[in-house]
Amino acid sequence: MNIQCIWQAATHNAFTDLIAWQDALWCVFREGSAHVSADGAFRLLRSIDQGQHWQSVALITHPSADLRDAKFSLLTDGRLMLYGAGALHDNSQQSHQSFAWFSADGLYWSDAVTIGEPNIWIWRLNWQQHQGLALGYKCGGEPRFVRAYTTENGIDFQPITPDIYSSSYANESGLVFATDGTAPRAKIAAVAVQSTAATGWLS
Repeated sequence: MNIQCIWQAATHNAFTDLIAWQDALWCVFREGSAHVSADGAFRLLRSIDQGQHWQSVALITHPSADLRDAKFSLLTDGRLMLYGAGALHDNSQQSHQSFAWFSADGLYWSDAVTIGEPNIWIWRLNWQQHQGLALGYKCGGEPRFVRAYTTENGIDFQPITPDIYSSSYANESGLVFATDGTAPRAKIAAVAVQSTAATGWLS
């Protein structure tokens, strides 16, 4: 195993995601002056030689938010979707909003698009044929819950009721599909739960 540092330009660099797309490796992460800071942005790196060398190709910022936990998703039309949550500077109406950006080449990105409901942090988005499914968790105080969403385009997220979890502060999550080649046989959700005792939840 070869371990190398691929970026350390900012004071704080963390929370990565990685995808292979268009004959390259793409890595995105949050960079800022601290773990929580108003200048949080998404740095996007590309490697065209299987991870030997990396080049910065984009820096995604938002004027109204500290961007957090960037993630990739490959859309059914071949475009790359980048999304994450924004901790809003003005939290008088809401504290968080999920945003997405879209690109056909990874170099030029759309403007930010608001996705999901206010104060819902959309986590890992997975696709089953032409349907995207993701879990989102409630930020900004009570009530706490985790809600499932479906989307066909990565922009319009429709909630699936009822909420799948509504006890302690559940947050980071992922979906795994078990398939028979054409349709999902099972959807497995793994959710991190923050409480007095560190726990996890699997459904």
